[in-house]
Amino acid sequence: MLSEFLQALRSHSKECEFAAVSAQEHTEEMTRDAFINGLVSPSIRQCLLEQEDLKLQKPYDVAMSLSSAQEQTN
Repeated sequence: MLSEFLQALRSHSKECEFAAVSAQEHTEEMTRDAFINGLVSPSIRQCLLEQEDLKLQKPYDVAMSLSSAQEQTN
């Protein structure tokens, strides 16, 4: 089952148009992804995942804004 899943991912990845990125860009993307995945609030995480073309600062700013709004309603 896992090997089939991995094979399907590899097959689909051939259709993607991946661009070369620098170490700095890769670091920013991985930090952004870890930040989003580590959020406690599922609603904030979902909101961020619906955004397009997120750089690291934008998810932080949006999460801070949404977190403040949630705290005010509680």
